[in-house]
Amino acid sequence: MPTVAGAPDGGDRFSLPFVSGRAHCCFLAPSLEVMAVPISAEDLAWSQLRSEYGSHWSIWRSDAGRWYATRMRRSLSRVEMDRGLIMTASGEDAEELRDLLTAQERIGSQTISS
Repeated sequence: MPTVAGAPDGGDRFSLPFVSGRAHCCFLAPSLEVMAVPISAEDLAWSQLRSEYGSHWSIWRSDAGRWYATRMRRSLSRVEMDRGLIMTASGEDAEELRDLLTAQERIGSQTISS
């Protein structure tokens, strides 16, 4: 198992990324062992959706297990909504949400080009 001798900047602080997209800073002693932490299929799916759509959509999973994404921009105009764009998408699982977001991106690009 690898060991950590010191922070990359020579100090004693590390920033460890988590699947949630947030960073956690902690102090590590020299030669502290680093262990891999398994992530769930849901966390992996969330991470993949974030990497694909996170620049335009805020993505989350409800306590009931349903997947949601809300646009991170101003409200849609009436014309955009009439063309089929929505502010919030939801799906039973990550794949259904991905399909909806892909369709929304396609509709959005058609809206801009028309």
